[in-house]
Amino acid sequence: MTERAHRTHQACRYLGAATLLGVGIDHIQQYFGASYSVIPTIGTLFVLNFASAVLLAAGLIAPVERLFPRAGKAMLGVLAASGISVAIGH
Repeated sequence: MTERAHRTHQACRYLGAATLLGVGIDHIQQYFGASYSVIPTIGTLFVLNFASAVLLAAGLIAPVERLFPRAGKAMLGVLAASGISVAIGH
């Protein structure tokens, strides 16, 4: 991979992580600010959506390719696909 391609790849990962954090923050704000916390099922789902967004964003920022040399690229693909599904679910 060329240096330019590597930088573009990392920029896309960080942008995706920032987008996921934005989605998660929006959901936790709705949970506390819009009083969704009093609705049992929906409130719990908003908190779970926030937690999943934070975990996926952390996974996208982490150097998974160096931490797991054999399965790093596959894990990164799964993290990216999961992040897309969380963002679409917003």
